[in-house]
Amino acid sequence: MRGRGAGALLGLTLLLGPAAAQPVRATHEIDVETLRRSLDRYYQEKALEAIGRELKEGILQGQPGAVAQYVKAPLLCRRTTIPQQKVLADLKNPRSELYIYLFDPEGYRKKYPGRPGRPMALKEYFERAKDLRVVASAPELVTGGVSFQSAISPVNPYFEFVYHGPIGWAFGGLGFPGCED
Repeated sequence: MRGRGAGALLGLTLLLGPAAAQPVRATHEIDVETLRRSLDRYYQEKALEAIGRELKEGILQGQPGAVAQYVKAPLLCRRTTIPQQKVLADLKNPRSELYIYLFDPEGYRKKYPGRPGRPMALKEYFERAKDLRVVASAPELVTGGVSFQSAISPVNPYFEFVYHGPIGWAFGGLGFPGCED
């Protein structure tokens, strides 16, 4: 029985020719450039998410250096900018608005009591947000944005740390009061 089946298969192959043994080809081309961009985007998202987790832990631990290492340009506000040197100096000064906003929930409440638009310092936001997600959101990927999202604050359910390349960086969501004009 086995010899007959193998012989029939060999005969069929010889009868139909080598075309029958050819592998089936896909009817569409793979766009290698699109595939590369998808992979680049994936790894960029993972890198930005890691930066976000590092920023969050640095702020929770009260380590200004965790933020300072990513300050490579001025802080962009709506109508003004805060020079990089001032931002770095303010990160070292526990009395500065930036330091209070990032690391001192009690100082923030004293300085800005009852602010409906910005109800808490960032450290408190991170401490209270049990559902916190660190997301590299799509619109910011070109520039390098990290979004921290939580339902903790019904007014502003997210905080963003957005890079704008060499021109600067900015806060979004629970924005920095020092940028208000």
